[in-house]
Amino acid sequence: GNDRHFCLRYQDLFYVLKDACFHRGGPLSKGDYNEKTGVIVCPMHELKSCARNIMKEALPAVQIGNELRVVSTEMPYEKRR
Repeated sequence: GNDRHFCLRYQDLFYVLKDACFHRGGPLSKGDYNEKTGVIVCPMHELKSCARNIMKEALPAVQIGNELRVVSTEMPYEKRR
């Protein structure tokens, strides 16, 4: 799809998350994030979200050296038929 995602570091691990606030779809990647408390603030409406809750929607990813690789859980379009 055309969903936007962003990378977030939480408790020394990296997560790939959908770049949309649950409230109204604001771009969380542009919000304020406190890594120590794990709170991210939506830039549109200042809704505070706990990273632990957001992580439930994270895409699977693995860190290999300096690279972060997202694990796709969907089949390519050509193979869906």
